[in-house]
Amino acid sequence: MKELSRFELAIVKRTAQNTKSLRTKRDKLVDKIEKAQEELGVISETIEGFEAPIKTMTGGFTSEEVLAGIMAVAEATEEAPEGEVSEEVVEEVEVPASEAVALAEEVAPANPFGEVADEMPFKD
Repeated sequence: MKELSRFELAIVKRTAQNTKSLRTKRDKLVDKIEKAQEELGVISETIEGFEAPIKTMTGGFTSEEVLAGIMAVAEATEEAPEGEVSEEVVEEVEVPASEAVALAEEVAPANPFGEVADEMPFKD
């Protein structure tokens, strides 16, 4: 191990003193996180215990998914016929010119100052 000079040792002590409060704050936060993780685990296990019969009854959907309509959407997509999508044209309809939507022509933006080169107000 390297021997530290007295100046280097002073730097180490100063750094330790400056970070002491941050380290205690970090330790407190780590403890809070560990307690929160334990509580989260207990709550998750309780939820899973209540949801187990619902999942069995609905085929794997939770009560929230059933109430949100996700189960109904999944059932509808399962019942939809599978096959190729036909892309042939069924019927063409002509739209009268009065009902047709015309595309707007591009118009150059107007000069915001409203001046033209010939109308310079301070021209000598």
